[in-house]
Amino acid sequence: MKRLSFLGMFLLLVGFAGSGFAQTANQYIEAGNQYYASKDYAKAVQYYQAAAQMDPNSAAAWQGLGNSQYSQGQNADALTSYQKALAINPNNTQLSSFVDSLKAKVAAAPASSSVAVPTPAQSAASPAASSGSAGKFELDVNAGVAFATGITGFGGGLGGYIPLGTDFSIGAMAGFYTFSEGASASNAYASASASASINFLEVMAAAKYRINANGFHPYLFGGVGIADVMTSASETVSGGGSSASASASDSAIDPMVCIGGGVEFPMGNNMNFFAQGKYSVVFVPGVTVNTGYGTVTAGGGTSTYLPLEVGLDFNM
Repeated sequence: MKRLSFLGMFLLLVGFAGSGFAQTANQYIEAGNQYYASKDYAKAVQYYQAAAQMDPNSAAAWQGLGNSQYSQGQNADALTSYQKALAINPNNTQLSSFVDSLKAKVAAAPASSSVAVPTPAQSAASPAASSGSAGKFELDVNAGVAFATGITGFGGGLGGYIPLGTDFSIGAMAGFYTFSEGASASNAYASASASASINFLEVMAAAKYRINANGFHPYLFGGVGIADVMTSASETVSGGGSSASASASDSAIDPMVCIGGGVEFPMGNNMNFFAQGKYSVVFVPGVTVNTGYGTVTAGGGTSTYLPLEVGLDFNM
C-alpha cells in the first residue's frame, strides 16, 4: 500500500506540472532543428508544423518546414512553405533566390533533372541558423523526498549530460539523501531516548534516454557508481539523579546502481521543469571474521531507497 501511495503522489505531481507548463513555438522549432540535424526529416516536419500552427508568423518555422520537406523530395510542399516564410520576411535574399530556382524545378516536373537547384543548406539558411542551435551540455538540479523501509528522508542532487544524439545522453550524477528516526521512553524511575541516522552520498556514471512527445518529454535513466554510507546512533539514559550516554558512528563506501524515469516540460528555450522517481540499491558486503572455530561471515545485503524529486534542467 505504501508503494501505491508513493506512486500516486508522483503521478499527481507530474499531472500538476503538466498543467502548468506548456510547449512554446520556439521549443518546437528547437526540437525540429535537432531532428533536421540528425536527418530525421519526417519527425522534423511534425515539429515545424506544430510550431507554425502555434505561431503562424514565425518565418523560422515555415523555413524549417520547407527545408525538411525539400530534403524528402516534397518540392511542391516545400515551395509553399518557403513562400509563406518569405511573406513574413521578404528581406531573406538567400531564400528568395532559392525559391526562384525551386519554382523552375517544380514547373519543369517531371523532367526536373534538367534544372539544377542547390540544397537548402547552400541557399536557404538552415533551421539551426534561423532559430539557434541545441545545447551541447545539460545540467540537472533536483530535490525531493526519499522513502526507505519504514522511514522517510529528503535530499537532492546534480546531474550533467552530454548528448550523443537527439535522444540519448551520457554523463554523471551526484546526490545526497538523509534519513533519521528516534524514540524515547520513561517511567517513574528512569527515562531513555535514542536516535539514529543514515546518510547516502552517491556518485555515479549515468545515461539518459529521452522520448520526444508533443508538449512534454518522458525519459528513462540509470547509473552505476558508489555510495558513501554514513551511519550514526546515540542513546541517553537518566534516572536516580544520574545519566549515561553512548554514541557510535561508521562510514563505508559501497557499490550501487539506480534506475528511474520521469517527464520534463519546457519552460523556455534552454530550460525544462521535470519530475522524476528513481530506485536506488546499495550493495553492502558482509564482514568475514576468523575465529578459533572457523570463519564466520556476518552482515551483507542491500540497502534500498526511493527518491521522488522535482527540478530544473538547463541546456548550455
